Amino acid sequence: RPKDIVSGDFYWFKEVDGKLVFICADCTGHGVPGAFMSMIGSDRLQIIVEERKVLNPGKILSELNVAIKSSLKQDGQTGSTKDGMDAAVCTIDLESNELRYAGANRPLWIVENGELEEVKATKVAVAGFTPDEQIYEEHVIPLKAGVKYYMTSDGYADQFGGIKGKKLKVKTMKEFILNVCNNEIGTQRDELEKNLIEWMKGYEQIDDVCVVGFEPVH
Repeated sequence: RPKDIVSGDFYWFKEVDGKLVFICADCTGHGVPGAFMSMIGSDRLQIIVEERKVLNPGKILSELNVAIKSSLKQDGQTGSTKDGMDAAVCTIDLESNELRYAGANRPLWIVENGELEEVKATKVAVAGFTPDEQIYEEHVIPLKAGVKYYMTSDGYADQFGGIKGKKLKVKTMKEFILNVCNNEIGTQRDELEKNLIEWMKGYEQIDDVCVVGFEPVH
């Protein structure tokens, strides 16, 4: 759900060599500047994942960091842009039934048996002032049927609204996801949208919003 017509948040999906790569990214800014960063990010991911077949999430983020810095000529000199992105990356290996996750400031939420567990991200963005040699911690998680996985930009939780005009907050968003997680995935999307619209009645949307959810069916 973009703040303006175009968005600085984007999701990206590709199947390569029997592995599924899911990405939820939140670029600096919104509107046209944010969309420009989204285009650069998507283009570089295409090269890194599809052409060069880099499939480990931590390595994808490390390579994306270097690629975007190079594209924007971010050499740390005066006047160089500090634009970048936060992102969560999941790679699913269908043979080993493993999920590998790495994040740049964006966590992975796992819902199982009515409880939500957060796998924390590396607290460093992609590009901007991040060093070229930055490593993003990778987590290996067994993939289970019936378990739900979520990645999100910060736009949903940061939205102002309600009676007091305060931020919705991550805690409230997690509680809402726990309430709707057993619905069909399309219904979950509709419920998230409806809840956000209801929450921000009378308030302007302040940021782009992107939520990615997936569930193994067998």
